[in-house]
Amino acid sequence: MEIVLVSPCSGIVCCAAPAGVEAVVYGLSDVLSRQGHQVHVVAREGSMLPASVVLHVCTHEMLNEQVSTLLERFSQAIFCDHSGAYIDEGVHWMRFFRMFHVAPQYVYVPGDVERCAFVSAFLRDAFVAAGHHDCVTCPVVHNGIWCPPEAEGDIAREGIMYLGRLNRYKGIDLAAGACQEVGELLSVFGGLGRHEASDVVFNDLDVLEELELSYPGVIHYEGPLRDPDEKWRRLRRAKCVVISSREPESCSLVALEAAAVGCPVVAFRHGGIVEYVPEAIHFVEYVGDDGALVDALAGGLREALSEKQQADTSSFSGRWSVEAMTRRYLSWFAPSS
Repeated sequence: MEIVLVSPCSGIVCCAAPAGVEAVVYGLSDVLSRQGHQVHVVAREGSMLPASVVLHVCTHEMLNEQVSTLLERFSQAIFCDHSGAYIDEGVHWMRFFRMFHVAPQYVYVPGDVERCAFVSAFLRDAFVAAGHHDCVTCPVVHNGIWCPPEAEGDIAREGIMYLGRLNRYKGIDLAAGACQEVGELLSVFGGLGRHEASDVVFNDLDVLEELELSYPGVIHYEGPLRDPDEKWRRLRRAKCVVISSREPESCSLVALEAAAVGCPVVAFRHGGIVEYVPEAIHFVEYVGDDGALVDALAGGLREALSEKQQADTSSFSGRWSVEAMTRRYLSWFAPSS
């Protein structure tokens, strides 16, 4: 099968991509190509793909023009669009699939949603609530991650870990306040780094500066985790991972990654995260002002830190691996196969 995966082209696609959509596109491209499929990826310059995958460099602004050209060029290929951008598939709509990863206000939604899918039922419900009523019949195709290598021996756990984008919506200030309450250091991994340009989506350095001024001795910014092996090592060393987003997450690859190594997770009970490994997450309610939210997270941290036994991860790969995710995508593309 020939498959073209369309990324948002706002960040690079690579094995350790800083954003979830690009990480999903990389994982799909790798597994599909190893299974013998001919795979193309439309992505930003600088993307690092598996050797047998063909990269078509594009910017977000040029996606419609580039993909329209590729639809004509690869006349038998299936296209799987993860971009959320306006793309006119024209007469090729029968082989054009759209996967939605984010809320409806951030993406283009076509009039005909027959070949659309969502990474969580929560996200699908959000589209229906926004007036896209035909979406109610669209499938949910849950994400997956690379399963980590086996750990070598026991590892002493230390500190609380935040892993993700640096922006105001991620609620890192709430996590810092909760860590201050329980007397733990919060190690912040993510963004693009101090020496990269600041932006309000991936790498808001103003937010980082405010956090370090407000929580001296609590926040320790470690920068982005670009090495997958180092990410697994850090997750195994953390006492707990905190997911403190003010906006409901459509899903959470970080929650999956933490659960894969038996690291407890504390998160607000809202969004699509409740559909992913709920047995590994200490949920707290998203109710009240910032003070109440900090107290709720602190309570969740105390509960997670009191656990004496590491979670069982033996059945994780059966549902949440990138291979399992790829099987879900292939069933969506060709349900009768």
